[in-house]
Amino acid sequence: MRIALLHNPKAGNGTFKVSKFVRQIEKAGHKVIYASIKQNDWQNVFAQPIDRVIIAGGDGSVSRAAPWLRARDLPFCILPLGTANNCARGLGQLQAAEYLVTHLHSAAIRKMDLGLVSSPAGQRFFIESAGVGLLPRFMSAMRIAQKKNGSKLRSLAQGRLNQAKKYLWQMAKETPKFECQLLVDDETESGEFLLLEAANIGLIGPSLDLAPTAEPSDGCLDVVWVRREGRKGLLSYLKYLRKNPQTAAPVEHRRCRRITISRSTVPLHVDGKVFDEMATPCCITVSPGALQVIDFSNSIRELG
Repeated sequence: MRIALLHNPKAGNGTFKVSKFVRQIEKAGHKVIYASIKQNDWQNVFAQPIDRVIIAGGDGSVSRAAPWLRARDLPFCILPLGTANNCARGLGQLQAAEYLVTHLHSAAIRKMDLGLVSSPAGQRFFIESAGVGLLPRFMSAMRIAQKKNGSKLRSLAQGRLNQAKKYLWQMAKETPKFECQLLVDDETESGEFLLLEAANIGLIGPSLDLAPTAEPSDGCLDVVWVRREGRKGLLSYLKYLRKNPQTAAPVEHRRCRRITISRSTVPLHVDGKVFDEMATPCCITVSPGALQVIDFSNSIRELG
């Protein structure tokens, strides 16, 4: 098979040897077409004949590749090298590199959904989540902090996650409330909120399990929110989450196919991309079965 390897060379702690991984794939009888997702022309790989795609990186790499995978209708799998690896965990893509290579040709393929945000500013797909309020503010602040102190590569993934959760807890103390009016399918909700997320995969941001019942192949989105009066419960959740990852999130929850936000002036994130102000009306919908995932779930060997 012809395998496109999309690699983020800045993901992880520098221990992943891409040349060794390429040799493993070639030894299994496949042709490798390599592209660094950090290069400006990485999308050109999709102009070539391809049978499968491996994404060696984190959630950002998966998000960037998703629209191209949809356009070419190509099966893909993830070799998780990022910090949170929400997409890999949500899709059961925690196989070790050796396992991935040896089972690539025989693993089943299943469909999964893709989210879409539409507004006067344009359209953008998401594989993980889209939302307004606390999380886009947090994402922007974390990027600024990482650029300033260059600390991202000086600690292991779990250490970075713990630092991120602590920082999120601090931000949640003072994050401003926002007024929002939304239509969840045909039901109206309005009020003052701290957080609002439309999830395709249950894990969001620094591995927050805000939508534990989310199923990325059910043709629906899980929308969750925290109102202004829920700040105390949100702070308690974020505090204890660092000690107990199984802590239940204090969110209101609906399963739906469409969310329309008709009034709000807060930052918006679509996966890892942050927009300083959301253009309204903003409609968030789901495209059922838009992606093909190589499914290793029947027999999986997780990373240590």
